[in-house]
Amino acid sequence: MRLLAAVDAAEASANGLHVQAQGDLRIFLPLLFSRYVMAPLLAGYADRYPAVRVIAHYHDYFPNLHVEGLDVAVLVGELPNSSLIARQVGQVRTVVCASPAYLATRGEPRHPAELKQHHLIASADPVHWDFPHYTLKARARLRCATVQGAINAAVQGAGVIRALSYPLHEHLASGQLQRLLPTFELPPQPVHVVYREGRHASMRVRSFVDYCVTALREHPAFQLA
Repeated sequence: MRLLAAVDAAEASANGLHVQAQGDLRIFLPLLFSRYVMAPLLAGYADRYPAVRVIAHYHDYFPNLHVEGLDVAVLVGELPNSSLIARQVGQVRTVVCASPAYLATRGEPRHPAELKQHHLIASADPVHWDFPHYTLKARARLRCATVQGAINAAVQGAGVIRALSYPLHEHLASGQLQRLLPTFELPPQPVHVVYREGRHASMRVRSFVDYCVTALREHPAFQLA
């Protein structure tokens, strides 16, 4: 009976009929991306669709939705070839930045090679930062175990960091951090909402996909040119 109900709901949804989104929804989210971008979106979706129980899995790899029994995934990076339905919602960049106070004291680098003369904040030492046609190899002045720790240190003027744009966007928009070397950035990475069933997806899957696509395309984290 549960299977027949699911089939009926999927057919009604595909035909444009009103069906209440309900049941368990299993989603996959990158850990860091979820912390900085997805958490408020999940809360908003839960408020709008109270009959859906969201079961979120947080990992940093590309999942197999069929094998792992997942309904929807939000993925950062180029997608492998698959039969999944993918809707691009934005792109993220790898950004170098520092606080205005630090730059007023140390000066602004004009080429990645000049970063060797700066205080670098990184998660590993020595530092290996790839740029187009150049790889920076240098020592970290400050080593931080977490991205947020590195961001906090940079905001306080401790040095230069390099990170994906989505955890940095609020600090860049407020002027707490200043973007450096934009002409030397790597190509941006796409962000997709991925799911399995296409037009035959259940109402809970379609409701979540539509909600996420709309919210993410308007999210300020993806407005960095």
